[in-house]
Amino acid sequence: MRKNQKGFGLVVVLVLIVIVVLAAGIIGFFVYRSQQNNNKETESAIKYDSTALMTVTSSGGLCASACNHPIYNLYDNGNFDGHKKLNGDEVFKLKNIIDSTDFLKYKPNPNPQCESFVDGSDQVLLFPQKYGDKTFTTCMLDIPANDPAFTYIDRLLESHYIQPH
Repeated sequence: MRKNQKGFGLVVVLVLIVIVVLAAGIIGFFVYRSQQNNNKETESAIKYDSTALMTVTSSGGLCASACNHPIYNLYDNGNFDGHKKLNGDEVFKLKNIIDSTDFLKYKPNPNPQCESFVDGSDQVLLFPQKYGDKTFTTCMLDIPANDPAFTYIDRLLESHYIQPH
């Protein structure tokens, strides 16, 4: 009788080991898949045009699959993907702001209030000619309320955005 109890105990231990290994595999699969989706989102955010003066995109949001945020490139000639074209004076002012502003000086905000925290998306700016693929998620930065660079950029984006029909 004792021999059967040892055999039964061994079977139980082996079954538990198989269950743990399967559970770890399933969990690992979903973690891997989630990371791949996040990587796709990050990759899409940094596929910028290096000739653009400024690139505007978004990050975050709870998407069923990888979020495909649109990417809008603004060029030296005033063309702005998905937006109204800028005039020469606006391009000149934006170039001066980008040239004279050290965007790396903006430190992380200790208490960010980002839309992505509640399933929204956050504005991401790139300045390819100056910083390459370095992204600036504006809600994550400690930007003074009346900062001239970001005030101008925000107004420019608002005034040139084309509402979808």
